[in-house]
Amino acid sequence: LGPLRAGGALRVRVGYMSSDFGGHTVGSLIRNLLKLHNRHRSHVCGIGMMKGDGTEWNLEMQASTDTWLSIHDMSDQAAAFAIDALQIHILIDLNGHSKGARAGVLLRRPSPLIISYLG
Repeated sequence: LGPLRAGGALRVRVGYMSSDFGGHTVGSLIRNLLKLHNRHRSHVCGIGMMKGDGTEWNLEMQASTDTWLSIHDMSDQAAAFAIDALQIHILIDLNGHSKGARAGVLLRRPSPLIISYLG
């Protein structure tokens, strides 16, 4: 994986994967986090594992990312390939073992570094 370059600066690709990008506690906790990344140094990808619910929070979180990928209707293998194609350096799993988790995607190692947070 090569980092993106914006004006000569290196940009790390960070992906957040969750089934709770919406009116949920996880959504509440990361709602502003997505906006706080330094966009000169990072490229933020949101990976939604849920069917988009069209709520204000869900749409706001999608708009707060540089790239949005919905894997709701994808098999674990297809989702892993789609995430791999984003060339994410750090993938942050916000579900852990909670409802909606997609361990089958993570087992396929779609990113060199996978971190579990919150879930």
